[in-house]
Amino acid sequence: MNTLQLESALAQTYLSGLGFYRGKIDGIWGRISQAAAITWQKQTNEAPLLFQSRPAHEEYLRALAAQRQLVKLNLYHGELDGEFGPLSKAAAIAWQDQNQPTAKPLPAPEPAHWNLPYDVAKQYLGTKEIPGVKNNPLIVRWLRQFASWINDDETAWCSAFVNFCAAEAGYESTGKLNARSWLDVGEVIPLQFARKGDVVIFWRVSRNSWQGHVAFLDHYHPQRGLIYHLGGNQNNEVNIATTGTDRLLGVRRLRSLDRLQGGSNKI
Repeated sequence: MNTLQLESALAQTYLSGLGFYRGKIDGIWGRISQAAAITWQKQTNEAPLLFQSRPAHEEYLRALAAQRQLVKLNLYHGELDGEFGPLSKAAAIAWQDQNQPTAKPLPAPEPAHWNLPYDVAKQYLGTKEIPGVKNNPLIVRWLRQFASWINDDETAWCSAFVNFCAAEAGYESTGKLNARSWLDVGEVIPLQFARKGDVVIFWRVSRNSWQGHVAFLDHYHPQRGLIYHLGGNQNNEVNIATTGTDRLLGVRRLRSLDRLQGGSNKI
């Protein structure tokens, strides 16, 4: 890693430990990292607002968070000034030498196609049932893929939504309205290795009942024991909701139809 990546990775580590950052510790200071730093500043007042210019203030927050992490590791003994100067950089390099003696390059970004079902689902955020006797025709259409007799949006439709998004993206699906049917498709993935777009299946009523809920993973917060998921029929709409890890039945990574059919896996 170069020094900017080291600074960013240290800042991400510090903010993650406080519960403000939920992304990967990858040394890439993107929008999620910036938002976490700004939330940290607003909620804790540990980082006073010193700059009118947003880019300058974000650089200050990143450097200060990195310095605070280095202090926690007893590697930095300079001022907490938000200036990532020679002392801070030397401490960051020492941290890298301790933790990555054979410094490896940052992993290549995921191919653009890996979370297409999630991208399809994201387009329908805010879609909701219509209270009363009226029905949302879009939700009814998702349901009628599996049962032509359904004419209302009162039937549980979480699995219908995931099926629609997966099929629309060219990925395997179950063709069933039963949420637990998703335990029978895809690749089994341990939660700690799950990524955005994987399918998460939860139990409802009890672990041993037939009832369940299925959605796409948005992110996992291990410190809080919460799984954030994008799905349908979540409080009667498509949204991002949370469920405790104690309710998780499994995580599945869907495969493209090209891959299953031995093709080029272009999507």
